Amino acid sequence: DASVKDNLDAVNAAISSVCAQLGKPSPRLVAVSKVQPNEKIEAAYSAGHRHFGENYVQELVGKAPELPGDICWHFIGMLQSNKAKMLVQGVPSLYMVESVHSIKTATALEKACANAEREEKLKVLVQVNTSDEDAKSGCEPKDAPPLAKHIVDACPHLTLSGLMTIGKFDDPNPEPYFAMLSEVRPS
Repeated sequence: DASVKDNLDAVNAAISSVCAQLGKPSPRLVAVSKVQPNEKIEAAYSAGHRHFGENYVQELVGKAPELPGDICWHFIGMLQSNKAKMLVQGVPSLYMVESVHSIKTATALEKACANAEREEKLKVLVQVNTSDEDAKSGCEPKDAPPLAKHIVDACPHLTLSGLMTIGKFDDPNPEPYFAMLSEVRPS
């Protein structure tokens, strides 16, 4: 699908341009493929893209076996601890869970990874709700350091890769959310 390749090329070019202007390295682009048919994912894959994000466990577990095995899947949705086993077992190429919001979820992922005998540690991000919105997932800022410490100290099959947040959708100034995230970052 040429339009997928063209769109992917345009997004990558825009990112590269901004990063060059700022003298910063380009970040990894994760293509969110939720509710997209496998054909669109395959088109992006054919264009060289390898990192894809899904936010529903059932959808990801259904898609992953039908697509190339070297796709690096990112789980980006709210993960209920009772679905950790299904996610880890159903997606052998699970690269990262970007929405760990509780010790219970981290512990469930740890147990699932140990039982699945993954060759590599599973990368995780602690999701922090910096906008104080009830509709958003994430731990409270004060709970992020103990959660991060739990992952590092009690979850040998997980690698803490950082923190993440989603600012308030209609707020034109994202600075306060990222400033708060920076303040809660464990040392």
